[in-house]
Amino acid sequence: MSQAPVAPSLTAASHAELLNAVRKQFPDLSQAPEDIQKAVEKADKATTKVLTTDLNKASKQVGKAARQLATVKDARTVHRQNWLKHLRDSVVSWQKQLQLFKDQQKEYSSQLEKAQQELTSARRHLQNLNKQAAAIGAPISSETGETNVEPNDVDSSAFEAEAQALVLQVQESLQQSIAAASHVEPQEVTSDEEMDRKYKRPRSMEPFGGPSVPAGGLGDAVASSPAT
Repeated sequence: MSQAPVAPSLTAASHAELLNAVRKQFPDLSQAPEDIQKAVEKADKATTKVLTTDLNKASKQVGKAARQLATVKDARTVHRQNWLKHLRDSVVSWQKQLQLFKDQQKEYSSQLEKAQQELTSARRHLQNLNKQAAAIGAPISSETGETNVEPNDVDSSAFEAEAQALVLQVQESLQQSIAAASHVEPQEVTSDEEMDRKYKRPRSMEPFGGPSVPAGGLGDAVASSPAT
């Protein structure tokens, strides 16, 4: 994506330097020798031609860089919109799943309440029959109706703690994705001095790597985001 600016050609720079030297020597060019006048005239034409070529190249490069910038901005916008759509669809899906979960838990609560009532009623009836059996000396029942808890049963406190931790983990991941997509727009650098400060690397760092590359790009894609 990065493009080096078009620098004036060596021919144009050399002609310009030569013309400046001649004009310093002969402020009134008409007083200069004829061969120098012809050389200056030729150099002027060559310089104009070279500069025109360089200007055309620079103009094309500006247009290409502007189009590239617009393309990247459009791609980022589309990527964000797709991510928001993905989140909206996910929220709708989660709401449906949560409603199913709550309905099922409500059904289990109703069944548990009913089963508990039946157990209590059955225990009372058994107690009454045991009293009657004991009164006449008949055998009594030792059934208590106690249920064995499975080792892999998860109690309410453990379930709530783990579920809350998972919710916080999802929330943190979403916040990080939003922060990654909300970085500040890069500012345009206009002057040559600002360009030097922005892109020129300190000489002491040169042995440790390649030439500097302007920072840019779309950044890391969120692994779970939909493709654009």
